[in-house]
Amino acid sequence: MKARDSVSRYESRLREYTNFSRRTIADICRNIGGRPAGSEEELKAQQYMAEKVGDAADEVHTEEFTVSPYALFSEMQAGGFLCIAAMLLFHLSRIFSIPALMWAALCCVVFEAVLIIVEFLFYRQMTDWLLPKKTSHNVYMIRRPEGEVKRRIIMGGHADSSWEWRYTHMGGKNLMIPSLAIPIVG
Repeated sequence: MKARDSVSRYESRLREYTNFSRRTIADICRNIGGRPAGSEEELKAQQYMAEKVGDAADEVHTEEFTVSPYALFSEMQAGGFLCIAAMLLFHLSRIFSIPALMWAALCCVVFEAVLIIVEFLFYRQMTDWLLPKKTSHNVYMIRRPEGEVKRRIIMGGHADSSWEWRYTHMGGKNLMIPSLAIPIVG
């Protein structure tokens, strides 16, 4: 059965739920502010959301987990370091005629390529163990069904405000494409 068939006044209820979500998000942004992963502000936002939906749920639970808040951008910093090291080693090998430095430069480039492929293509964590950890939380609610259970609905979202790509905000796609293409080609 579709929601349209089971909810009376579906269109007005949909607008009501949409406005509730929009107002709640606006309240969190205005009153709590930025919410980096694992921060006190993120926990406040989660507690606020749990309080808001608590009346509609039979149970509200919070569970802790460990997060590396800087993991997304750490690979780029490591990549920048490895590329600069490779350039320096390459030029030093040419100036001083030391072949071992050329091999070290090649190792830096290969390691950076492996990092990019493993972290971004296969989404495996290679550098996270080097990064500081914080405790974050999941908040979930349970609403017991009436009658026979035929389906389970799981809705998810983020309470944290993640780090963002500066170039997306500065120039959108027109700046993002060159900012990625130039280093790749280089």
